[in-house]
Amino acid sequence: MAIREAVICDECDALKREVNHWWRGYLRNDGSLYLLPWDSIPVLGSDASTKSEVHLCGSNCALRWVSAQMAVIAKTPEGGCIHA
Repeated sequence: MAIREAVICDECDALKREVNHWWRGYLRNDGSLYLLPWDSIPVLGSDASTKSEVHLCGSNCALRWVSAQMAVIAKTPEGGCIHA
């Protein structure tokens, strides 16, 4: 018997189905954002510099997530600029 894990959109709580066009969003510790198609290899998820991974059910939720993250980054004391 196979065990299936339910995937839920982190923006709207929609349940993932076979025909959805899902995305993975990554926020890294350096403030950079990555948005990748669901079926791409999630190489960023295992990186120690990745702060979080979110599951997004489509373009509307992906754009909402990116916009919210940009607003947070813009409020940083550096104005969103990351200095090495």
